[in-house]
Amino acid sequence: MSRRLCIAYACLAVSLNVAAQTVPASSPGVDRIRIASRAAATIFRGTVTSIVRVPSRRPNQLDVVEVQFHVDEGLRGATTGSTLCIREWAGLWTSNDRYRIGEHVALFLYPPSRLGLTSPVAGDMGRFPVDDGGRIVVDPISEPRMSRGFIGRIPAARHAITSRAFRQTVRSAMEN
Repeated sequence: MSRRLCIAYACLAVSLNVAAQTVPASSPGVDRIRIASRAAATIFRGTVTSIVRVPSRRPNQLDVVEVQFHVDEGLRGATTGSTLCIREWAGLWTSNDRYRIGEHVALFLYPPSRLGLTSPVAGDMGRFPVDDGGRIVVDPISEPRMSRGFIGRIPAARHAITSRAFRQTVRSAMEN
């Protein structure tokens, strides 16, 4: 084979690999990432390590749930490798558990309130499960959540993107 043909094949292979890693310009899941990125003070991929319900001590206080994460990748307001503890109003937990120990998620969190409470941007819009392959599930929010009622990590996703593509989408949204 000629040298030029080998170079052409190599360039084609690299191009196809890069194309496979890029995020579609417009898909409902990617749009969720872009919208959530703009409103979030904290963005990270992590693993739930602890969940503690903290009852109120006085009548004018709220019950809260403290959720601790190991930060697998911090993108904004969280440092990779650190432990991050968030506090949510316990009322969000009345219909079902919002997180499970060992669960892998990508979260876009609002800035903490005056009471130190936070939650994912626009409810489930700012929460993405991470599948067994480490990909971020970006199914549109209107579809059923694969992680509800499933113990442990969720199975391979219907529509998921790599961590690299996720990171690129978040960074692109933060720059614009």
